[in-house]
Amino acid sequence: MEAPPPVADPIFDRQPPFSERAETAVLGGMLIDNDAVNRVVEVLSDGMMYREGNRRIFRAMIRLFNRGDVVDVITIAEELK
Repeated sequence: MEAPPPVADPIFDRQPPFSERAETAVLGGMLIDNDAVNRVVEVLSDGMMYREGNRRIFRAMIRLFNRGDVVDVITIAEELK
């Protein structure tokens, strides 16, 4: 007996739910309060950021934090170069 042809699942054709505002709020909170970086690292990973740009910023912030550097706009910009 021949297997039926594969059926496209429409659920995989849709964009996954995400919130640009939530991602921006998390990144902004991490910028405002360096202690927030420590708390966020325990809960979130870069893969939880939907936007690639936000993922890159998040990873840069974590690298800076892990090195013991100050996490601010200037250090993030330098880290992203």
